[in-house]
Amino acid sequence: MKERLSILVSHLERMRSKHPDERLLMLLDFEGSVFDLTSLLPPLLLDFDAAMDAELSGRIRVKPQPTATNRLDDLLATRALTRSEISRVWAWYHSNYSLAGPDFDELRIFEGVLPLLSWLQSQPNVFVGIVTSRPEERRADTHAFLRRAASRARIPLRDPLLAMTPGRPFSEKTGGLAANTRYFQEQGFCVFAVAGVCETDAALLNDIDAQREILVLPFGPVFAQPKKLTAKKAPGTAPPDIAPADKQEGFYQSESPGGIDLAWTRVNDMQTLHSFLDSSIRWAEMDVFQDPVSRDLILRRNSFNQTPLQRHEDILLLEVCLYKCRRHGRGIKLDFKEGGDLIDRVIEVVRAHDFPDTDLWFNGHVERFHENGFRRLAAAFPGAAIQCPIHFMESTIMESPNKALEILTMLKSWGVRRFSINWLTQNKRAMIDYLSRWGFEVNIYNVPNHESFVQALHLLPRSISTDFRAQPLQLPLV
Repeated sequence: MKERLSILVSHLERMRSKHPDERLLMLLDFEGSVFDLTSLLPPLLLDFDAAMDAELSGRIRVKPQPTATNRLDDLLATRALTRSEISRVWAWYHSNYSLAGPDFDELRIFEGVLPLLSWLQSQPNVFVGIVTSRPEERRADTHAFLRRAASRARIPLRDPLLAMTPGRPFSEKTGGLAANTRYFQEQGFCVFAVAGVCETDAALLNDIDAQREILVLPFGPVFAQPKKLTAKKAPGTAPPDIAPADKQEGFYQSESPGGIDLAWTRVNDMQTLHSFLDSSIRWAEMDVFQDPVSRDLILRRNSFNQTPLQRHEDILLLEVCLYKCRRHGRGIKLDFKEGGDLIDRVIEVVRAHDFPDTDLWFNGHVERFHENGFRRLAAAFPGAAIQCPIHFMESTIMESPNKALEILTMLKSWGVRRFSINWLTQNKRAMIDYLSRWGFEVNIYNVPNHESFVQALHLLPRSISTDFRAQPLQLPLV
């Protein structure tokens, strides 16, 4: 999953650079990489029996469920059905079966596909196309199925471009993805990736893709572990120019889909500060402490009580970081590791550097700041983002949402304008849903890797905090 996602994002950016003015399109096979047909087979046979007065649903399984295919023909072949019975079920499914009907809860879409489609649609001049073996008269039903699935998953999704089958649905052997790649190219799209490719299509795509610009992903979910296609390459051809994930140059973004702010965490040393300033990430998050002896504001991960100042420690003062960020027009996010006098010292130093409130973001724990601390910060910087983590409220939100709303409203009256949720929190999605419905801004922090980062984007928080040094993979460039 990790490798394939990083390759896909990297390839999109490479194609965006190579074709900046073209409409880029990712093409997916509905039955091969979007909809998991294995979940359809039991209710499909039951519905076929009811509609056609047959008795096929009770047929025993004659061989193990295949793992390398998602074609209805092959799935039906796992039951003790005759060739004629398979043809009847296959034709009835394509012509009559409603995916958005009452059996929706029995069906599923491959994990991770809907967030990927939504993210692609959020990119400028990037489009999503889906090829299906269902006939043209099932177009509205297929769109309704995708809309309903996205709605239930709370994922924003516009109707993708659908390439339906005119007349008799094609089988695996007719190369539907390759044919529709040509079709979309003729419509003026630059196809940069194709997912759900069988071996026959892989060979045909080799002939179409003379410049080796199309990233080919095989059968199964897009985020499955990659498997090599066994189709032979045409003489003199080479695979797309994709470098290993750990050797690719990182891409960073200044703004995310939907205006999500990104903060680079742990900018506590000069090397990380320079890496941050060389990127286009908007916010630098710094962990700030006050030296108990000199009263200097020092950036470091651990408190002086936990780790005393070391003789050869590479100290980075807050003033230095503020000066450099101000010169580069960056925003600062200060994570207070203490309360009390530290709040007044930070207010004093930040004011001296003349940051506009819109470039200021403060994070403090309720048990350290209390009401007075939040009110002092809010009074000093009325336009800044002031947030606090709410890990301690997980059970309250889940078990007594009305009480949770009362507490959060009280914190807001103190000056807290954003609430922060740890990515590792078990009920994070439900918590974010509650906070969003109540009208509160949400920050997600402690996002551990790139896959989690992409998933966090699609929860549509106001901001995301993560350590970009720990992510050698590409970030979606917007």
